[in-house]
Formats: sequence, C-alpha cells, structure tokens
Amino acid sequence: MAILSGETGLRGFTRFAKSNESELVKTFSCKHGGPTFGTFRIILLSVNPIELAQHFKTWMSAYVELDDTFALDGKTLRSTVTHLNEALHDFVNIVSLFGHKNGLVTAIKSFRIKEMQKAEALRQLIASLGIKEVTFTMDAVHTKKTLDLIRSLNCHFLVQVKKNTSKLYGSVRLFMALIKPFSETETFENSAGRAEHRRIEVFYNQASIPKRWGKFERLIRVTRWGTRNGIDYEEVSFYVSSQPIDSAKKFGQMIRQHWKIENNLHWIKDVILNEDSTTIKQTRMATTIAIFNTIILNTIRLAGLQPTKDTFAKFTNKVKGLNKLFEDTF
Repeated sequence: MAILSGETGLRGFTRFAKSNESELVKTFSCKHGGPTFGTFRIILLSVNPIELAQHFKTWMSAYVELDDTFALDGKTLRSTVTHLNEALHDFVNIVSLFGHKNGLVTAIKSFRIKEMQKAEALRQLIASLGIKEVTFTMDAVHTKKTLDLIRSLNCHFLVQVKKNTSKLYGSVRLFMALIKPFSETETFENSAGRAEHRRIEVFYNQASIPKRWGKFERLIRVTRWGTRNGIDYEEVSFYVSSQPIDSAKKFGQMIRQHWKIENNLHWIKDVILNEDSTTIKQTRMATTIAIFNTIILNTIRLAGLQPTKDTFAKFTNKVKGLNKLFEDTF
C-alpha cells in the first residue's frame, strides 16, 4: 500500500503508516497501532527473497498458459551497487519473464553478480518454469548453453546477436550482406520526438556459422533510421531464430514486443515506482521490495488498469481502495 502511494524506503513506509494509522488499524484490526519503522525493518529482513520469488511464480502459474512468447531480461538494483569499477564490484540483478501479449511478469530470479553470471541465472529460471512450446526473446545470445537448454525443452528462441560473440556476429553479418532476403517489410513511426523507419529482412540460414552454436532456422536483420531529437541516426541489428517463420512482419512484431519489457516494466519501476531512488542498500530488503514492485504492477494489470501516474494517484493514501484492489486480485 505504501509503495502504491509513492513511498520507496523504510522512512517512507513509516510515514504512510503514520498518516493512515486510524484507517489501517480499523481495516486490519491492529491491536497495537500501526507499524513502526522498526516493524517494517524486521519484516523486510525476515522475508527470504528466494522463497518470495517461488510464491510469486506459484501465484502467476495460472497466467503462463495465456501467453506463448516471453521476453527475458535483467534489471540492476542500483541501490545495491558496491565497489563500482573495482575488482570487488557487486550488485543484485533481477531477471524477469515478461509475457509479450498480457504484459505480466510470471517468474523472477534474483542473484548477486559476484555469485552468479546472468546467463546462469537465465538458465535456472528457464529450467524452473516447466513450460514447453513457447518462444523466448532475449537481447543477447549470452552462451550456447542457454540456447541448447531452450531447444532441449522443446521451446524456441529469438535472440539478438552482438559483437561479444564475435565469430557468430561476423558470420551472420557477412552472410546477410551478400544474400538477398526472402521476406522483408518496412514500418514508420513518428512519436515522442522521434521519426523512425524500420526495415526487417529475413533470410534462410545458409551462413557458415560455427558448429558449436547448433542450428538456426532464420537470420533476421533490422535496420532503423530516422531522426531522434533532431539528430539523424542509423542502426543495424542482427537476430537468430530457431523458428522457421517466413514472415518479416511477424519477426518485426516479436522484436518490437520484446522491448516492452523495458518500456512496460523496467521504465515503470524506475520512473513511476522510483525503484532506482530507494535509499535501502541492504540486498535482502532491496530485493524483497523490488519483488513487491513487480507484484504491484501485476496486480494493477490484473485489475484491468494501466500502471500510469494517474492510476497510482487514484490509490495514493486510500487504504480502503488499496485493500479492495488487493482483495479482488488475490
């Protein structure tokens, strides 16, 4: 309730409780008054983020079947960053499984970068899902192990190829520079100070790709050009897919849908829920609150609402309305 009212830390939660104490005591039959700073701290420290993520996945399991394509991506909790640019550099990252169609996060994996690499966290999350015949979209290949795992689960992938996989990147880029696509489409969008053309081209995979990467059915090239805040630009991105899709329009839609995890999840958590502004640096508490933030966004969407500033303003400091929102969803 405090988070939905715009609070981000222990002092903010305490302020919310104090401001709404009479309503909270009445609604929840609190015998000893509203929660204090110490109460919030003890509760947040007692929550196990790993167990909370498991309960979250159980709650959302019924909604996984409502989608067939999921974006996978991680987000750094900035308040947990320590020893920046040093050998002891560490922080908490949360990987989310985000539905392309329903806009819901259906699974979460948190990890400390010092203890686990992002690719391993992705694999653990994918392996824990127990779902088949879905497609995962990712903004980087990461490792062959990740793609092999997806194949072994009878699932598909659409993944961007970047320069960090130099041999794969070079092979894909060279092949598409020499061969004509069998399917292509163009789109144009003019919004938010940006006028952008997009050309999506699809190729049958006949490139000389290193064998260790396994089989790719399609190669995709996306060219973006236009003006952004009055400055001309052009960008080219390359993708590989395990699906034998013959439609450039379909691939274009999937690539666009993938980036909704940035705009409809990460951006909202940062700008509206102020996740990056929290003063809580303790990793256990910061991770728990980040998961709470995700629960809140899912709750808003399951209620048929959009997580906008106007929606949050509607519920700010309204205990009865907030309680009804959660009761109706859970």
